[in-house]
Amino acid sequence: NIFITAVSLEESINNAVPGARKKRMSEAIHNTNTGSVYVALSDGRYLKKIISGHLQMPSAIVTLPSVGRICYADAGLHAKIECADMDGTHREIIVKDLVFSPSSMAVDEGKGNRIYWADPKYKKVDSVNPDGELIIYFKARTDRTTIVRDPNVPWAIDVFENHLYWVSRETKTLYVQDKFGRGR
Repeated sequence: NIFITAVSLEESINNAVPGARKKRMSEAIHNTNTGSVYVALSDGRYLKKIISGHLQMPSAIVTLPSVGRICYADAGLHAKIECADMDGTHREIIVKDLVFSPSSMAVDEGKGNRIYWADPKYKKVDSVNPDGELIIYFKARTDRTTIVRDPNVPWAIDVFENHLYWVSRETKTLYVQDKFGRGR
């Protein structure tokens, strides 16, 4: 558990570790506009850039240690959810349609490492299975599911057991909901 990931400004590489996100954390990562992902030990040693290029504004990251992967959100005009091996190789875009400003991500390790993300622009929380078992959705190959669609604008999320927890930035309220999208 000494593996941490961080997304940081290219100019402030020395500031990457204080903004680091540990594997279970999924809140938004601010002031990121150069498109790089770093890895370091929990004490800040051995900082190394593992992903750069083809990222606009990395905004959230989760790790899937059981399969040796990381998944991260990239906000902006060409927003997407992308996964890669923990060393930055084998990058794969898993969602590129109908996503604009993903602000937070969570992983459900008990449900095949299913990835969840909040997108305040579309006022929803979606999920997708990153393992390659795909079906057709809006002419894209994915098993994407909308879990929350709410005018209270989901901002930060987490998953635990059978529940999805999400916070609205506007109301500053924590909502608890079935992770399969059945009621609140």
